[in-house]
Order: sequence, then C-alpha cells, then structure tokens
Amino acid sequence: MPEHADREVMDERNRLAMQVVEDLAAAGLPVVSEISPTYQSGVEVTVDPLADEQGGVYVTWRTHEILRRQAVYGECPPEIAEARADYWHTAMATMAETLRGLLAAAGFEAGHYAGDFHTNTVRVTGRTGAPPVG
Repeated sequence: MPEHADREVMDERNRLAMQVVEDLAAAGLPVVSEISPTYQSGVEVTVDPLADEQGGVYVTWRTHEILRRQAVYGECPPEIAEARADYWHTAMATMAETLRGLLAAAGFEAGHYAGDFHTNTVRVTGRTGAPPVG
C-alpha cells in the first residue's frame, strides 16, 4: 500500500488547493462542496494524499447529475444516448481546457493529467506567479 505524504507536504498541497478554489471562484465558477457533491456541478478540487509521484492537487469539472447519469449510465432514451454521451465528453474536454487556461492566467503551474480514468483532469503542481486575487 502506498505511503501517505507527510504533514508538511499535505499542508502545502492543501494551501495550494485553497488558492485554486479561491481564484476559480473569483473568476465566477461554482465550486463543488464536499457537503452535498451528488447534485452539484462546477469545479471540483481534490488533494491526493499519497506520497508517490501522482500525489498533488487535481481540478476537474463536474457536469450536472442529470447529464452525468444520461451520458455515463445511459439513463435516457436509447435514441438520444449517443448524443448525450458526445455532449458530456465535449463539455468535459472544453471545461478542462478552460480550467487549464484560467489557472495558468492566475499564475499556477497546471497541466493535463494523463491518469487512467481521468482524461479531463488538470493537475496543479505549484504557483509561478503572484495571485491576481487578494
């Protein structure tokens, strides 16, 4: 089982994640809360606690639950299932590119994360510039 990152590393990741949340919220994007994530849509920021090279801060877009269910689980009439899946994939890819652009503009080091099941996830590894938000 992989080891968890030490406290100092986790404190830095959590600080970076909070900066990401604040800057994306300042840009007007809704941020998904851990309180009731099932029916929320918007930016989801997570911190990977592991001490391996994949550990860090990850940002992804959550579409609304209705579209997720239609596209991912096929909970819609068969004649529109392919169109809904295509729409979901387009929304996810478009928002991933938008998030990368916004994060870069805010001074973050943000790139595409090529994980197994997370093709539209952005990985934030640090901040190179001064924050545009106070």
